[in-house]
Amino acid sequence: MNEFVTDTTHGYVPLQPEIAWHTADYQEYKEHGDARHIPALFYQFRSKSVGSPDFVAIPDGHVDMLFSCDASQPDIQVYGSVLSRQTITLRKNTVYFGVRFLSLHVTGRSKIDMKDLISQSCPLSDFILMTNKSVEPILTSATFSEKIRLFKEILGEVLTIQQDSRLVRFALNQMIMAKGNMSVKDLATETAYSERYLRKQFEHFVGLSPKVFSQITRFQHALNGLIENPQSTAIWDSISENVFYYDQPHFINEFKKFYQETPHAWMKRCLQG
Repeated sequence: MNEFVTDTTHGYVPLQPEIAWHTADYQEYKEHGDARHIPALFYQFRSKSVGSPDFVAIPDGHVDMLFSCDASQPDIQVYGSVLSRQTITLRKNTVYFGVRFLSLHVTGRSKIDMKDLISQSCPLSDFILMTNKSVEPILTSATFSEKIRLFKEILGEVLTIQQDSRLVRFALNQMIMAKGNMSVKDLATETAYSERYLRKQFEHFVGLSPKVFSQITRFQHALNGLIENPQSTAIWDSISENVFYYDQPHFINEFKKFYQETPHAWMKRCLQG
């Protein structure tokens, strides 16, 4: 296998903005990764006590471990990336602690195939060899920082880079640096592997094809552009300089594919009231 130099310090972790917008006491901490560990986002929030506590998840190409820190009904669920907007059901008035990271770093330790986790969830014990009892200190710890420390202590291997994923890590890094604007053909040229082999490796380690992951990454960067310019009257201008789409209809169609509404409708609902 070729040797690939992979920059793991870019710190890219995608957005799930509606978690922060539709919950209480939201806080987060991002780790940018290093030569041994991957970028990850740690977050914590309290679900609503009045009305629906649920929130909308959008495609991000990552895995989330979500810990329900309810003393009477503790629970840990693992969520794969969705392929379009999906509602995540929560308990009311409950503290949740979550960790978001790329799924390829769990392959080999996971008990299920990554493809089977796309748009699905499962208990932690079905995902890796770990019981709720083993992670109970995370569930019962009093502070966000302590939960992070205990996660690293108990489940730190989940965030450790695997050597057998070097090709996919390199390809993912190229896609992320290009903000999703890289074709499978270009990746094949860059890595000297066939497009077919790249697809197989992506599906094994990430659960998604390189084309879909690239589209999701581009969508995520466009979404970030809209959030950073919430009062913009020219939606296309706010993202076109930083994220490549062939034209405005291409952008709108891809946004609708992932969010199930137009960018204009989404901005009016979420950003501009």
